[in-house]
Parts: sequence; structure tokens; C-alpha cells
Amino acid sequence: MGGLALATGCATAPPNAGPETTTPLVRATGPRSIPDPTHWRVTRWGADPWSLGSYSYLPAGTSATSRAALAG
Repeated sequence: MGGLALATGCATAPPNAGPETTTPLVRATGPRSIPDPTHWRVTRWGADPWSLGSYSYLPAGTSATSRAALAG
């Protein structure tokens, strides 16, 4: 996601973030192709002066302790 979609997504409140993120995918691939999200995580990397918009990937089932272990 980038451009206007990213800016909109960064301004989205957490309760709506998952469904709003999948909307462009559904528009591109059809209404039955993308299931409704059941869980999502919202970060504000674009507002962090140290990351400057970078991101990381957490696969399904990953816990906060996994990220803490990577951070050292």
C-alpha cells in the first residue's frame, strides 16, 4: 500500500483499519476473493522519527515476545 491509500490508512482508527485495508484488494480482485479480516495490528511507523516509515512483517501466530527477541 502506498500513496493516498497509505496516508488514509495511517489516519484510520484501529477498529476500521483491517476492513479499510482490504477494500482496495477486493475492488481489484472481486468481492469473493478476499475474506474479511479477523485480526490486524496497527502501527504508526510513518510518525516515528527513527523508522521514517519503515515496516516489519509479523506472520500469523507471532507474539510480542518474538519481536522483542529480534530487537535484542
